[in-house]
Amino acid sequence: MVLGRYGAPVYAAPSSLYFPSPSFDRFAPQAAQSGPSRYYFDLGENLYKASQFGQAIQAFNAYLQLNPTDIHVLNKRGVAKAGQKDYVGAIADYSTAIAMNPHFYNAYLNRGNLWVYLGDFAKKMGQPEVAAQDYQLALNDYGQAVRINPMNSAAYENRAELYSDMGLHAQSLQDKGRVIQLQRLKSPTSLGLPFCPPRVALVLANDDYVGGENDLQGGPIQDANSISSLLRRQGFYVIQGHNLSGPAMKARVSQFTSKLRENPGAVSMVYYSGHGGSVNGNNYLIPVEYSGSMQPGFEENSVSVDYLLRELKGAGSYFNMIFLDACRTPLMNGGTAFRSGKPALKQWETEPGPGLANTWIEYASRPKMPAIQERNEGLYTKYLVQFMARPDLNLKEVSMYTSYALESDPTARRENQHARTQTDLSHTERIAQAFSFARHCANPLPHVRLSSTPVQPVAPLATGITP
Repeated sequence: MVLGRYGAPVYAAPSSLYFPSPSFDRFAPQAAQSGPSRYYFDLGENLYKASQFGQAIQAFNAYLQLNPTDIHVLNKRGVAKAGQKDYVGAIADYSTAIAMNPHFYNAYLNRGNLWVYLGDFAKKMGQPEVAAQDYQLALNDYGQAVRINPMNSAAYENRAELYSDMGLHAQSLQDKGRVIQLQRLKSPTSLGLPFCPPRVALVLANDDYVGGENDLQGGPIQDANSISSLLRRQGFYVIQGHNLSGPAMKARVSQFTSKLRENPGAVSMVYYSGHGGSVNGNNYLIPVEYSGSMQPGFEENSVSVDYLLRELKGAGSYFNMIFLDACRTPLMNGGTAFRSGKPALKQWETEPGPGLANTWIEYASRPKMPAIQERNEGLYTKYLVQFMARPDLNLKEVSMYTSYALESDPTARRENQHARTQTDLSHTERIAQAFSFARHCANPLPHVRLSSTPVQPVAPLATGITP
């Protein structure tokens, strides 16, 4: 069993455990009647699902004292430990589960994912040899998972991303092609959610920035218009905004979330094209008044992904989609043009969950990397629009087809641009496999209710640009 620099797996349960009564009352009120083993299992499961990983680990420790060979709980405790940044403990739990059952797919998959995570960190710490070792360990684990269950797409999908990052494009495309094949085999014969929610979209685009070197020459506006036209044909109520200041962008977001609250249970979508950048791992949609540097008030006056998620949290939507055709390069202090600075260590290559249930986020590029515009057209949007229009594809397939096409594009490959998806990979994934842009459900789409009071217009910018 190879564990690289983390040594052999170990298991040590604490001698005493304390579980506060609120955890019991909230998560497992009947478990005490079914014995301690069932109680600790249910408590750990519910704490795990609530992302309370520290307490979940305590519950799993107690359960494993009574059931030390339960590989499924070992695997979940490993995930919980990774959530607590106990990477040594997580690797040990996955490895112990594999030693008990060498055909345990999930443990190989999770251990492979963690090796990628650690390899990305080692690379950013200036340790390329360690990163290469971790990536090879990840490829070994993904390969073993594929051999165990060649019909499960998760290992192919994650290995494809790692191959892309390593510049092994032929292998990446082969794995992505396999994922697409498996997805087609699993897709339901009739697409569509089990009900017909309203559809509301916010489409933003900025291209007329301060400084001639920052001008995107109309490309984002063209892309946004293509997206808006398609979405309207597919039954979306579309709110648009072009060349907006930071406050104007936030006003559009407010208008968007107000519309969602008027239509509870709606499917929502946000699309943005224009300059973007990251600050401490948070991705920003850059307003037109900024020239490419971290000017005073930038974070407070700009819309970020975190800001969108906070605003969506109370909007009452059923399912959220965010598509960003923008760079994710770190922003610098000073300067007059958008460019990359030194990568911030907080943001690793592996995407965490979005932090909001039922939310699917698509980025046109990996963290710290640019998104390419060619002939006044975003490469990512060019392929996204094509596949969104297809009635035979669900959201998951749209994502995979777009990723495959982008990696096959010579310009994107030369510039090392690869699309990335960010999701919680559970319930959201199941919704994505049912949702279709072009074929939502068999019944007529419901009409999105208009506001009872008109939305106040946003004041034009001082530069004369009307938002």
